Amino acid sequence: MSRHRKKYAANVGKSWHETITRIEPPHLLAFTWDGGEAGEVTIELAAERDRTRLVLTHAGLRGPADARNFGGGWHAHLSVLQTRLAGGAVPDFWALHRESEARAAAALRE
Repeated sequence: MSRHRKKYAANVGKSWHETITRIEPPHLLAFTWDGGEAGEVTIELAAERDRTRLVLTHAGLRGPADARNFGGGWHAHLSVLQTRLAGGAVPDFWALHRESEARAAAALRE
């Protein structure tokens, strides 16, 4: 098991309780989890010609560690979504996550 994957091993089997804070089908969904301690996530969908634009906003982060962790995680998950929608495969999610988290960390240093 890679060191990066071990970092998240404590979450295997863990469950969260999400709370939907706003819903406007089919264009918007906002939610928190664990009482909103880690902020609120808003996902917005908008038609653009023959495509759909997805905008994910995670507000209310507790600091740089959250920005690095969640920024890397969301980027990795959205990259998987984009790849799968295009018919591709993701051979190693954890490598993608590690790269995404490193980019988020680098952006925070700027």
